[in-house]
Amino acid sequence: MLDRLEILYSSLRRAFSRNRWSSRLLGHATPASAGDEPGLILIQVDGLGRETLEEALRDGQMPFLKRLVRENGYELSPLYTGLPSNTPAAQAELFYGVSSVVPAFRFRDPRTGRVAVMSDRAVAAEIEAHLRRDHRSLLQGGAVWSGIFTGDAAEAHFCVAGKGSSSPGIRVRGRLRLAGILAWHAWSFIRVLGNLAFISAIAFRDWYHGRIRRGELWRELHYVPFRVLVSAALREFVTAGASIDAERGLPVVHLNFAGFDEHAHRRGPNSRAARWVLRGIDRSIRRVWLSAARSRTRDYQVWIYSDHGQERVTPFNRHAGESLPDTVTRVYDWVQRIVQDEGGVPPFLAFPAIPGEARTQSLATGLPRWLAAAPPEETAEPRPGEEDKMLEVIYQGPLAFVHLPVRQERPVLAWLAEILVLEGKIPWVLVPDGEGSALAFSANGTFHRLPDEAAAVLGDDHPHLDAAARDLVRLAHHPAAGDLTLLGWNTARPLSFEIEYGSHGGPGPRESTGFVIFPPETRAFTPVPPTLRPADLREIALGILGRLDVETSGKTEAPLRSPYPKPLTEDPSAFSLRLMTYNVHGCRGMDGKYSPQRIARVIARERPDVICLQELDQERTRSGGVNQVAVIARRLRADYRFHAVANVDDGRFGNAVLSHYPLRLMGAGPLPSAVRMKDMFHLEDRGAVWVALEVGGRTLNIINTHLSILQHERRLQTEALLGPRWLAHPDCRDPVILTGDFNASPDSWTMRRLRTRLRVAIPPERKERELRTWSGRVPLRRIDHVLVSEGIHVVGAYVPRTELSRVASDHLPLVVDLLCRFPEPVTARPVSERPSIRFPPSPHPASPPPTIDTEGEPR
Repeated sequence: MLDRLEILYSSLRRAFSRNRWSSRLLGHATPASAGDEPGLILIQVDGLGRETLEEALRDGQMPFLKRLVRENGYELSPLYTGLPSNTPAAQAELFYGVSSVVPAFRFRDPRTGRVAVMSDRAVAAEIEAHLRRDHRSLLQGGAVWSGIFTGDAAEAHFCVAGKGSSSPGIRVRGRLRLAGILAWHAWSFIRVLGNLAFISAIAFRDWYHGRIRRGELWRELHYVPFRVLVSAALREFVTAGASIDAERGLPVVHLNFAGFDEHAHRRGPNSRAARWVLRGIDRSIRRVWLSAARSRTRDYQVWIYSDHGQERVTPFNRHAGESLPDTVTRVYDWVQRIVQDEGGVPPFLAFPAIPGEARTQSLATGLPRWLAAAPPEETAEPRPGEEDKMLEVIYQGPLAFVHLPVRQERPVLAWLAEILVLEGKIPWVLVPDGEGSALAFSANGTFHRLPDEAAAVLGDDHPHLDAAARDLVRLAHHPAAGDLTLLGWNTARPLSFEIEYGSHGGPGPRESTGFVIFPPETRAFTPVPPTLRPADLREIALGILGRLDVETSGKTEAPLRSPYPKPLTEDPSAFSLRLMTYNVHGCRGMDGKYSPQRIARVIARERPDVICLQELDQERTRSGGVNQVAVIARRLRADYRFHAVANVDDGRFGNAVLSHYPLRLMGAGPLPSAVRMKDMFHLEDRGAVWVALEVGGRTLNIINTHLSILQHERRLQTEALLGPRWLAHPDCRDPVILTGDFNASPDSWTMRRLRTRLRVAIPPERKERELRTWSGRVPLRRIDHVLVSEGIHVVGAYVPRTELSRVASDHLPLVVDLLCRFPEPVTARPVSERPSIRFPPSPHPASPPPTIDTEGEPR
């Protein structure tokens, strides 16, 4: 009754769904039928670093993400964004698998000699065209909302490399349709106006408290409409569009929320304005997540990630008293005069001191060691076609490139780098030093070779020390980089070469450390490396979508394993086992959707070794004609044994046992029924399936069953289970496990009778209300049980109560952790060879299930 009421509520909510009606008004084709194929929604929070996110979660500024992590088991992992730490580089690596495609957001194109900016559509489109020719995109067949690259998606909206908003077939024709769209999204317009008022109020407040001057106030108000457009209006468009795409069932959808990054640049990543924007982003993530969870066309996973973080910085002109181009020009002119006066580069130990500055000698004594091993240098001469070029400094954030008018000898570059850091107050200057190496000159009077001396440049506590050092070398050697690469990063006081208080692009730990939040089943389905970067996310996403080329990637998918890092005991006659019993209700959720993929995700989150399922459909029309146990087993890469208790409608209905350990069918068949009551109340047939789990030459007997809802019939079935065909059978020796949906409370006659042979696998410290399994969203009783024989120690038991498990079935799964001991001796083996740690995969993970007749023999 409870599940029917909730299904009715879900149907009514869907009938008035804003996403559904918006899709129709926009002219999208209605999906032909419900689907259960895997889908993926990628939500990018631009500029939100991991540390800032954790602070926002702790302060309650992103309550929905906090709930996903703390209550639903979502995993929050650090993400090394690569260098440069900006959106174009991260998106190119995620979409196409190519890292460091650009050296910075602003750089000089070596082919044209012109300054290229990634916010220029022609520049972004040309780079993406090159990527598209040689690499397959992650977003093929999907949609992308906001960002730099389109990812070769079928539908691209508000992307720099695209042409505005392109979605085939979308036309809002007629005033009534337009009025309908505006009405459904009226609250979004109200939120945009609220953002406009709030951001304007912040500008006046900063002026009133003296944080900005009157002239800066007018400039600030001039940019308010743009910030509202990015942080509020665009966010509402992106949220609504991605939610509609989830309703339509596109295979992959990528969306980007850029509001935080914009405010963090202006006032810093920890400012009140930037944190306030996070609240709106959190609400938008919740809307998209709910749309994905309620989709009738796909089984979506939702990932939330950031492409980079932000460092709290000081503008360079306030630090040095002049702009960066003025500093570089002044130092370069001074060096050029010295070279002309001396007729070349003077001896390093005889450099004249810069007027008014005390020169450190440590660089001079170290440089000859580097120069001695250097190959002969070319004579300084103008670059081809650039005889009239002037010194050019291109900068964005904490990255800058110095392009000299003529090609200089390596000693001149080193000398110029030394003077820039000492006289120009630039934290670090990089000079290429042959393939795979670069020299980093420091303002404290030393230089270091990268990547070998990375700790001296980036700090011992940098979370991605080795990777960032290698990427810095690649950055210095990038074809579009300059003769010298300037870094605003230092461990004491990070600088930005622009006037801003939050910056990114360089190697700082906060700016190069993003995050990814993905559901717990992701790690169970696909290998996840300990250190993630966008290319790793790409491979994992391709695996989720079923597009991963195993031969090319070299990765193989292992079967599902319990999360035990090692056996719970050193006793060679014992092994650890995680078992789940789960009534899946024909894979019909509390929303009325039939989804074996969703059931597989619920199972994968807990990573059990043995799964006992009840109420599975096999090729029934009501559930789409699929073999549900085969779909689930294929998704989990598990072996299985299925018993059809009844032939109903045009298919079968029954129970199954799945495991990554080999299974041997010992018996399966019906349980007694009260014929008269069965005909009167149209009761289902009941049965049991008995398998032997083979572990290291040992046998564990497992019986999975589903008993009647009527007490009289349940008594007959209980006695049968205790009889000679099942638990009293000569081959059903301990250790043995009996599990399933007993439709009986813990203190019922059924459970008391079964406890004469077995004991309930519930630790005494667990409270009964914590283990209720029925009905799903509001569990009132525990009618699913696990009973074990002597020799099986119960380590723990719990019932997963997440947003996913509450909607996937009318039951919640019951998970128990067991330690099984065998009575007979066995030859000891090293711990590393224990089957509880590794075991060969199933030889037939997708084989058709055997159908068992009433005698328990396959036919």
